[in-house]
Amino acid sequence: MVRSAGFALLLGRIAVGLVFILNGWHKLMVAGMDATVGNFSRAGYPVPEFMAWFTALVELIGGALFILGVALPLIGVLLAIVSVLGILFVTAKNGFWISNGGYEYQLVLAGTSLALGFAGGEVGVGSYYRRRRHPVAA
Repeated sequence: MVRSAGFALLLGRIAVGLVFILNGWHKLMVAGMDATVGNFSRAGYPVPEFMAWFTALVELIGGALFILGVALPLIGVLLAIVSVLGILFVTAKNGFWISNGGYEYQLVLAGTSLALGFAGGEVGVGSYYRRRRHPVAA
C-alpha cells in the first residue's frame, strides 16, 4: 500500500523533473545547440560542446526519468551535477540571491535532486519493478 508520503514525493519529483525537462528542451529546441554551445563556451565550461550536449540531455531525459521514478539515485546525482556545474561556471560570481543572478535557484535544484533521488518514494516505475521482483509477504 502506498502512503500519502509516496504521493507527496511523486509531486516533488514531478515539479523538479518538469523544471529540468523544460530547461533541456529550451537548450535543444528553442535556443538551439549552436547558441547553447556558445553560451557554455562564454561561461568558461571545459569542452563546451560536450558539456552543452551533456547538460541538455541530462536535463531533458533525466528530468523525464526522474518523474517516472527510474534509476532515481543515479538520475538525482546527474541532475545535481548539472546544477552544481551551473553554479560554478555561471551564477557563483553573482552571489547567492537569484534577484542578482545568483545561485539560489540552482542550489535548491541540486539539493532537491539529491534528496528525491535517494528518497524518491514508493510511486514510480522503479519502485513498481522492485515490488514485483521482491514482493513483501502479506
